[in-house]
Amino acid sequence: MKTATNAVMPSCINALHTRFEQASAELVTVSNAESEARTHGSARERWEAEAAMHVLGREIDALRMALLYQVPDTRREAMTLQFHIVGAAHDQTGGGVDLQAEALLIATDTLFDFLCCETDEDHEAIGPEFRDEANRVFFKRRMRTGVVEG
Repeated sequence: MKTATNAVMPSCINALHTRFEQASAELVTVSNAESEARTHGSARERWEAEAAMHVLGREIDALRMALLYQVPDTRREAMTLQFHIVGAAHDQTGGGVDLQAEALLIATDTLFDFLCCETDEDHEAIGPEFRDEANRVFFKRRMRTGVVEG
C-alpha cells in the first residue's frame, strides 16, 4: 500500500501478524512465570500471572479474528493468512472432531503446507509461531502421504 507521499506502508496482515507473534512470545514468558509462581510464588503472583495470561490470550484471539477478515496482496500475506486459518480451524474443533471437521482440518493443513513449500519466503522471518506451524504441517503431511522428499 502506498501513501500520498509514495512511502510504502506495512500491510495490515503483516502488522497484525507481527503483533500476534509478539503476543504469543509474551504469553510463553508469562506462562513460564505462572508455572514458577504456582510452584514457588504467592497466591497474588499466581493470580497476576493468570490474569496476564487471560489478557494475552484474548489479544491473540482478537488479532487472529482481525486477520481472518484481511485480503492478501502477496504470496507471503497469503501464507500468513492461511497460517491463521489453520490456527482458527484447529481452535474451533477442539477435542471431539467429526469426519467433516477432520476433512476440513486436513485440507487447511495441506493448503498451508503447499503454500509454504511452493514459495521462497523465509519462514523464520515471518515469525517463530509461523515457522513451527509450517514444520508441523509439513511433517504431518509426510506421515499421512508417505511422500518423503530427498
